[in-house]
Amino acid sequence: MFAHSFTYNFPNKLARLLIEPIGDIHIGDPNCNYEKLQERVDAIHRDKNRYWIGMGDYISNIMPFRQGMVDKRWNWGTVDRRIMTQQEQYAEVVRIFKPIASKCIGLLWGNHEWGNALAEDDFVNPVCKPLGVKFLGAKAFVVIKCKHQGKTINNFVIWVIHGRYSGSLIGGAMNKLRRYKKKYDADIYLMGHTHYKNIDPSLQTGIDVNTMKIGKKPKLLCLTGSFLEEDVQGVDNYGDRAPSEDEHKTGTITIEIDPFNSKIHAHE
Repeated sequence: MFAHSFTYNFPNKLARLLIEPIGDIHIGDPNCNYEKLQERVDAIHRDKNRYWIGMGDYISNIMPFRQGMVDKRWNWGTVDRRIMTQQEQYAEVVRIFKPIASKCIGLLWGNHEWGNALAEDDFVNPVCKPLGVKFLGAKAFVVIKCKHQGKTINNFVIWVIHGRYSGSLIGGAMNKLRRYKKKYDADIYLMGHTHYKNIDPSLQTGIDVNTMKIGKKPKLLCLTGSFLEEDVQGVDNYGDRAPSEDEHKTGTITIEIDPFNSKIHAHE
């Protein structure tokens, strides 16, 4: 597990920090929605207050064999022939994200990356180092340090994980994230892997030990979405063999941080 801090200097009291988790892209799969991905990359590039966290599974990386065993997901008819190998898919990740590398808070890796990896360097060397971004492992705490005119005005903790989930309902995925909330202390919880996109805001009653005031603190639980389309006409990939029972909405969510009023908000 990793820990990382990110400092953002707010230019004024009306400014907001926007963070977009981007993951489960599956570059190399013909169902990957490159147009929608490029849309989000361009939006982050244009907006000076918008940053991003990588959630893992950037590449498809499905080959006939995985760690010496047959990979049952392999289907020669559902591979983008232009970028078939892991190396070619990683090169495409670097090409796409290079324009917004300076706005990356950090990158998780996911099961589609670590499936054929012997060590973390198999991801760090071809992706993180060329982009110059922080490696966050499979899960991490990220502290968002909010400053204004040289002074720290607030801090927010994000607990982020690529995750695992074998169910077919969005409710089960959210319940898994709620159980993580009991174990890990944070303000914002982000989980990828499921391809679901969902936001669950809540309030937790607590006390400020410095002021002895009782108040309610916001918490956010988010499933961060995907760029892999379901039910694409003319394509029969492994996702069609056991389709999910709830809809996977492609794209991202956006987290909005207002440190002056201790508010966090998320929206699609």
